[in-house]
Amino acid sequence: MAGTESGRATHVFRAVPGGSLSQVLLVLKDGKELSKHENPGEALLHVLSGKVRLTADDDSLELSTDEHAVVPQ
Repeated sequence: MAGTESGRATHVFRAVPGGSLSQVLLVLKDGKELSKHENPGEALLHVLSGKVRLTADDDSLELSTDEHAVVPQ
């Protein structure tokens, strides 16, 4: 996966080539973060391993292995 020097890597899987349905695998090393960004639509965040803190505006949620949360647009 590209980007491993930055402590994170992503890979996009498209359900249909050129379509809008996709799955994104995001890998973050311990202590790394994904900076604030615009979310193009709803998403489902599923933690495969470790822990993650999801922050939006003043709300924060911590998830652990095998937990998931819906991220609204």
